[in-house]
Amino acid sequence: MMALVQNVEIYPLWFNITQYFSKVNIDATKPKEIINKIFLRQLKNITQASTLQKKSIKRFVNETFYKGHETIRLNSDSSNKKATVLFYIIYLIGISEEAELNDTILQKIIKEGLPNLSKEEFIVDDEVESNLKRIMMEDENYSDVLERGAEKVMTWQN
Repeated sequence: MMALVQNVEIYPLWFNITQYFSKVNIDATKPKEIINKIFLRQLKNITQASTLQKKSIKRFVNETFYKGHETIRLNSDSSNKKATVLFYIIYLIGISEEAELNDTILQKIIKEGLPNLSKEEFIVDDEVESNLKRIMMEDENYSDVLERGAEKVMTWQN
C-alpha cells in the first residue's frame, strides 16, 4: 500500500516536470525572430569592435610599413573596417605635433581624433568607415602622413 501511495504522488510531479521541459525545448529549438535579430546585432558589434591597443597598432605597422613597402594608397571602394581604423589612428599620430609616443599621448591623440569614442570600444559601421577614409583621402599628402605616423609607432619604446 505504501509503494502505491508513493507512485501516485510522484506521477503529478513527473508529469509537470515533463511538461516544463517540453516547453523549454520548444523555445530553445525555435527561437523567436526578435531574439535572432538581437543576437545577430550583438554578434556584428562584437566582430566590428576594434580595441585600440599599443600591441595591435605596432603589429599592424610592422606588417604594413615594412622596409621597402609600396606607397600606401587607400581604396574608397573596398571594406576592411579594422584596417581602416588602424590606418586612421596612424594618420592621427602622423598629423600630431607629438615627436614621440607613449600610452598617455596615444590616448590623447585618439580621444581628440575620434570624439565619439567610448572608453571601452569603438564600433565601426559602414558609415564610420567611409567617413574615416574620406577624411584621410581628402588630404593630398595622406600617404606621407601615414609614413610619419608609422615611423613614430616603430620608434615607440614604452
